[in-house]
Amino acid sequence: MKKLLLVALVSCVAVALFFLYEHFIEPTALNCAELENEAAGWDEYYKTLLADPLTGKLPEHIYAREQAFSEGLPTYSSIKRSEMWIARGPNNLG
Repeated sequence: MKKLLLVALVSCVAVALFFLYEHFIEPTALNCAELENEAAGWDEYYKTLLADPLTGKLPEHIYAREQAFSEGLPTYSSIKRSEMWIARGPNNLG
């Protein structure tokens, strides 16, 4: 009876190790074609994310526009510390 339990336990461990190998170790060995397909998929995703919905194209000179917009944003050093945080809440704790 003990031999039968030992054989069953060893078989279960072997099957578990096989599935762990198949799911965790094997998929990390991607070939170059799969990586290129994945990269092309990400490029297509970002293009559709950033494209104009009416034309389906990226706007002209979008990077220059982003830079011009970001120059008008306030910087951390231009904001006074008192404007950043207003203490609210119970002060009688502790």
